[in-house]
Amino acid sequence: MDYSNKWTERIVVAIQNAFLEIKNIIGTKEANKKHTIGAGGDLTLEIDKRAESIIIDSLESYNEPIIIISEEIGKFFWDPVAKKRFFNFDFSICSDFFIIDPIDGSTNAKRGIPFSCISVAYANGPTLSDIQVGAVFNIETEDLFLAEKGMGAFFNKNPIQCSQTKKLTSSVGGTDMHIRDFCEPKIKQKNIVLKYARKVRIMGSSALEICLVADGSLDFYIDFRGISRICDFAAAYLIVKEAGGFIIDDKGQSISVSTNNFSLDQRYNLLVGCPGLEKIMKKKSFPNKYKS
Repeated sequence: MDYSNKWTERIVVAIQNAFLEIKNIIGTKEANKKHTIGAGGDLTLEIDKRAESIIIDSLESYNEPIIIISEEIGKFFWDPVAKKRFFNFDFSICSDFFIIDPIDGSTNAKRGIPFSCISVAYANGPTLSDIQVGAVFNIETEDLFLAEKGMGAFFNKNPIQCSQTKKLTSSVGGTDMHIRDFCEPKIKQKNIVLKYARKVRIMGSSALEICLVADGSLDFYIDFRGISRICDFAAAYLIVKEAGGFIIDDKGQSISVSTNNFSLDQRYNLLVGCPGLEKIMKKKSFPNKYKS
């Protein structure tokens, strides 16, 4: 597979380097060693810290000015001349952005549950619509989901597309929910789509589940907890879009419309699906807005 963007191969190399660094500690006490609270608001674990460090070092090694936005370290501008990271800067200083989640599904990874991934996106501007490359690497299976804008989506270099499912009652979806949602007499109105699905899975890595929508393994993914950050889905966003899918927020808007400049402070609700389910999922989720 020939890449159209110079950063694509570099991202793949960075991910491979990170995987080699962490693969022997997955599911061990060492992986679960606790550090400080990361920039994204979650506790940083040893496995997160190691993966992030390798990815960032790899990207910095090309000696080009870049802006990093990552789950643990936060955001900074890398000045290759000064060989220094600047944490106070303006986005206008550079046009190359990298959005990183070193381990998505870190609870799974630290416990050895085989469903977690490394997620890296490249953008030539500060918004979701500027994302040019998305890469999601399944840590346990060593499979790579990859997309370049306008070039389609791929699974281990083979082109992928969303499923052709058109009936919600025939669909199999993924979700992330608070446990209290299951303790109520019925699913909350905000998650009503789940009521009509044939089957629903909860696996614990939003980036990877969105990629499963992209390759047709799942028909939809929904997370209305309001806690997803840009790092959680930036790479998967491009992959599912390039595979023909849709991704909207809890108001029925395109995520790219409701997104400001990249920020770790903004939180999102996500509804992702294959094209055949878009109309019915919008109608079920937002009955007052989509009546036809």
